[in-house]
Amino acid sequence: MAVLDSIMQEGLLVDRAWFSRQGVESTAVDYYLRSGKIEALVHGLYRKPGPPLKWQQVVYSLIVLGHDVHVGHLTALSYHGYEHSLKLGVAQSIRLYSAQSLPSWVEKVEIGPGFIKMKRNPFPNGSVGLVDVLFGTWDWPIPYSSAERAFIELASTLETREDILQAKLMFEGAANLRPMLLQSLLEACGNIQTKRLFLWLARTIGHPWYKHIDISRIYLGTGKRQIVSGGTLDTQFLITVPKEVQDGQRLTISDQPRGFIGYSPRIIPGRFIPNSDPNSSLALRHKNTHLAIPVDLLESEPGTDGYSQCTYKAFTMDM
Repeated sequence: MAVLDSIMQEGLLVDRAWFSRQGVESTAVDYYLRSGKIEALVHGLYRKPGPPLKWQQVVYSLIVLGHDVHVGHLTALSYHGYEHSLKLGVAQSIRLYSAQSLPSWVEKVEIGPGFIKMKRNPFPNGSVGLVDVLFGTWDWPIPYSSAERAFIELASTLETREDILQAKLMFEGAANLRPMLLQSLLEACGNIQTKRLFLWLARTIGHPWYKHIDISRIYLGTGKRQIVSGGTLDTQFLITVPKEVQDGQRLTISDQPRGFIGYSPRIIPGRFIPNSDPNSSLALRHKNTHLAIPVDLLESEPGTDGYSQCTYKAFTMDM
């Protein structure tokens, strides 16, 4: 048991090949199994008996077993403090990036909320923008995308109007991104559409760091790219984007839980808003001012296309 304790930490998942590399023979592994000193989670995968697994233990075990993997996309954004923009009450699967196929046991291990291996990696080479986050008693280093890299990873997966509107809400809270790191990441990014969409979102929202990005050093390819059908063409980045968020020229509205706080523009009275639950508030944005109005302060009349014409009740604004 002394040998096992010296090489295998609590919570680590290993296979027989790992034991072999540590000088532990197969017969010794069988003995550890029979004696209950290790247990099999699935065929060929072992751990010391202990409390329920956490997903971070699975990720670190993958790294120990030789897989080049990091935590990114929405999972990394949540870690960096942007979880308030995600769907409340919905468990988000852990987003992983890896140049290799993950072993089949990743899907078989019973652990919530599950894993998603991202198919589209805008950074096929290099580790720029990755940071190690220490986890657990042993301070295991787990690579995460920085917020800057994670936002670019997010941009690489936006395909619908709804995706873009949700991403825009998250971008609105990203006032403290580092322009030097963003510059390096955008120059290293291998996906033209991703870079154009990220830069369009950054310009549309207008955070101060955008002014420090040297677009002339970023290869943006040629020709037009359609991101959403029925959208409007942005003449700078040559992508079709939702009409209602093009440079903040049109009103955009999103339903958020009551008490939502974010960054939104000004509301122009008399525009259309989606029908909403009376226990919600409306985050209204136009230009650079935020306003969140509880629905019960609004009056509305049914309109077409599931929308309502709204007026203000017990509420006045001087814009």
